[in-house]
Amino acid sequence: MKTAKDGSAAQRRAAGQALSRWLKKETGRPARRLREADAFELHGRRYYCFRYKRSFFSREWLLGVSGGYRGTETEDCGHTGGGFPYQPETARAEAVRLIKARREYWMRQARGIQESEETPSPEVQQLIQILSPGAGRHSFTGSALLNRPDFDFHRLCAQLKEDWDWPASAAHIQRAGSATFNREGILAAVTLVPGPVPDGEAEQYAANSLHWEGAMEAARTHAAHLQIAAMGTEGALETAKVFTQLCASCLTQPDVSAVCTAGAVFSSKFYREEALLLKGEDYPVRDWIYIGVAKARQGFNAYTYGLENFGLPEMEILESRWTPDALEDFLCETARYALRSGRPFHSREAVGFCRDERFLLSRSAGVSVDGMSLKIDVKG
Repeated sequence: MKTAKDGSAAQRRAAGQALSRWLKKETGRPARRLREADAFELHGRRYYCFRYKRSFFSREWLLGVSGGYRGTETEDCGHTGGGFPYQPETARAEAVRLIKARREYWMRQARGIQESEETPSPEVQQLIQILSPGAGRHSFTGSALLNRPDFDFHRLCAQLKEDWDWPASAAHIQRAGSATFNREGILAAVTLVPGPVPDGEAEQYAANSLHWEGAMEAARTHAAHLQIAAMGTEGALETAKVFTQLCASCLTQPDVSAVCTAGAVFSSKFYREEALLLKGEDYPVRDWIYIGVAKARQGFNAYTYGLENFGLPEMEILESRWTPDALEDFLCETARYALRSGRPFHSREAVGFCRDERFLLSRSAGVSVDGMSLKIDVKG
């Protein structure tokens, strides 16, 4: 493999457009802040790596790749995909793994091979499952902030066993400072990165952490971080549970001060206490869904960020006279109900938790969130 010579501007533009189309088709949403990160040649074809975000509110950069192109071609050969957490140090290696999976997928398609006839390697088989067109992929990512670049992965495995009864056979610890897990078909990974979260994004999200005074201090002073991710096709709720269990068990080590996910920075203590709700078959909604409250012309606006990850519309309350705490609690419990029921709300339905509560829903363009949202008519 060698670094590619500069491709034409038309080819680079076509690569970005191909990745955007793939993401729109496979995830239902276009890439946000798509930026070219690398280019290289492999098997005589040129590939372009990109980093992008799932939404304007998202903190995590994700990796995408488009290729391969021969000469001045502007149409990719089907080796386009993405969705992995982006890390500059490992981006090219991850892109090559993705290309390997796409090449094997297309070879199997061309030969008409059924799963029972030939089984690829476990690593490639998992990637094929995640990257195959039409697969229902779900992913959750976050970063744990460290006071120093040191983390005990063997201790993490023991903690996962103690907290959630994860078997030792689910883990594979690698020498390069990372560990991967396969928890009932859901892939998860933890990687130690010897440096702060890039682009000052920890500080940006700490600004949203209105309930923890130490958030900004943790964001500004951390010396290293863990990249934590879970991906799978078993459903968003099951993938979120695995991600949350993994995060919570990471947070028991003394040098871990906080976790960045779901639009905010959480103290280790708060995130872990919320995560332990999973032991009682409840949902740690405040670990999954960020609820924002802002002053409006009359009263307050409130909104959710994160329901879309579960296939549910984001919710907003506009110009309510309720207190910020009351709005936050109401949206949290409404989100909990939506996650439990698994049935999206629709326009002209009503919600309420008491006999005399009946708040009508309407669907329109989001005010504080991207795209469309459900408005709850809570004026107060």
